[in-house]
Amino acid sequence: MYLAEQLKYSTKEQTKEKKKGSEAAFADAYRIHNSVKVFLFDILADGVKKDEKPEFFLRKSVDELNTELEGLEKNPEKLKAPIGNLSQKWCTEKEKSITGSLLGEAAIVESEANKKTALIVNLPQCPLPTTPVSAGEVFFLLPGSNPFVLSNKPINATWKQARKMLEEAQKAPLNAEKSEKMLNLLNDPGVRHIGIDGSVLRNLATHNPEICGSLLSKLPNNEVSEHVQSFIKGGVASDNIEKIMTKTSKLLEQINIRTYVGEIINQFKEKSLTAADKEILKRFCNFLHQLISQHSKENKELYIPDAVKKDLESIFKSCDNAEVLNKWNEMNKK
Repeated sequence: MYLAEQLKYSTKEQTKEKKKGSEAAFADAYRIHNSVKVFLFDILADGVKKDEKPEFFLRKSVDELNTELEGLEKNPEKLKAPIGNLSQKWCTEKEKSITGSLLGEAAIVESEANKKTALIVNLPQCPLPTTPVSAGEVFFLLPGSNPFVLSNKPINATWKQARKMLEEAQKAPLNAEKSEKMLNLLNDPGVRHIGIDGSVLRNLATHNPEICGSLLSKLPNNEVSEHVQSFIKGGVASDNIEKIMTKTSKLLEQINIRTYVGEIINQFKEKSLTAADKEILKRFCNFLHQLISQHSKENKELYIPDAVKKDLESIFKSCDNAEVLNKWNEMNKK
């Protein structure tokens, strides 16, 4: 409607003065634009009468159209219910589509009755980021383009145990025995599709960093770097971050080192250190020394940028600890 009226208006030869013509064209284009908006909103709200044609809305004046649009702004409830109904209808249609696909797959499953097959359904939702999946891999995010996954690994007692422990690990630290058991379960080829995503990893980083690091080590480098960055910026405890970074040292990127070192410098630079602060810096020095001296051969991204060395030396000297200074001198030579 809008384009048709614009075309019709632009072909008129009524205006002689170019400036007046362009002003009039703009004003009428704005009016036509608003008339289309009002028409569409009325359709959405089921407010168009049977005898009302599109031309009826095109004939409305600017003041009439503005009054209707202002009324919708002041009373948005008029559109909320129809929009909600449309959303519900979309989900229903999506579910019907998925159901149809599942019936086709069910026929395949039925034809192979001797095989144990689990059907995992993904309900309609926004697409999730995808992660490469290989045989036996425990980390899995269901691609948004696939409404379901057929797995020949049915849910078993091991899967249920791993899922239960994963829920527990997100809420509180596990003891050494449970932590080791959890790591073994996650490496079991039979344990897949247990629902690990970004929020789960964040909870694990807070309560069980060793388990979090173990899961991260199964991801591509760039995804590991992004998660580590979110932990550093998201307020995860520094000792937990150090455990995670040690566990994933082969996959870290230089930006992770820069960001974490920068956070430590900002926290302790020009600060009167307490005994607890000195212990934190001692632990940080040991962590950094381990990364640089033991893991930098495997990962060339692990080095201390020249831009931060002066500030690092300053805070390490303020610890008044010979061991810290010796380790710093070793790192500074690399």
